[in-house]
Parts: sequence; structure tokens; C-alpha cells
Amino acid sequence: MKKYKGEGKENNNWRGGKSINKCKYCGISFLDWICKNRKFCSIDCKNKSLIGKPSWNKGLKCPNISEGKKKYKFTEEHKNNIKLNYTNLPSPMLGKKHTKESIKKIKKARAKQILPTKDTSI
Repeated sequence: MKKYKGEGKENNNWRGGKSINKCKYCGISFLDWICKNRKFCSIDCKNKSLIGKPSWNKGLKCPNISEGKKKYKFTEEHKNNIKLNYTNLPSPMLGKKHTKESIKKIKKARAKQILPTKDTSI
């Protein structure tokens, strides 16, 4: 194959290709791209090297997420109004009846429905 200009070392993004690295845990030599800057030959070696070391967040306190929700303080009166608005809401059709026209429309729509002949429940 013919190399085009800018491939390999002639390319502006060339960072040196692959280099021989040595694993910090097991000492095995391995080939890898220079730009990756790997220190271990595998994830297993990396995980084994972390055994016995404290975790990066040990001793750090996590922020309490619920503290952010305490921005607004409602009065008791406001809390009661909110409860009244959202509890025991009646159905919008409670006590109302369909008109004869709407009943005819519903019957027509139901007549056009195609119902499955077999049980489709899984």
C-alpha cells in the first residue's frame, strides 16, 4: 500500500507510537501506546496492587443531599392548604351522566374495536 503524506511520523499528531512498558505489580514487559501512559499490564494487576491501600475517599464526609431540600420553610397554614388540595379529590365524572349523544358515540366506537380471539395475557 502506498503511504499518503501525513501518515506515521510525518503526521502532526504523532506521539511516538508504541513503547515497551514494565508492569509495576508483576514486572512483565508489555507494548502500549505512549499517550496512554499505562502502569499495569492488566486490570487484575492494578486491582491486586490496590489491596491493603485505603480507598481514595476514606475519611471524607459526603454532603447530605437532603439539606438542599430545606431551602423553603412553609408555614403550618400553607402546609394544611397543600394537604387539602391533594387529598380526597373526587372523580371528575362522579355524579354526572353521559348524554344520549355521547352514549351513541361510545357504542359506535366500541363496535369498531377489534378484540383478540385468543388470550393475549402473558
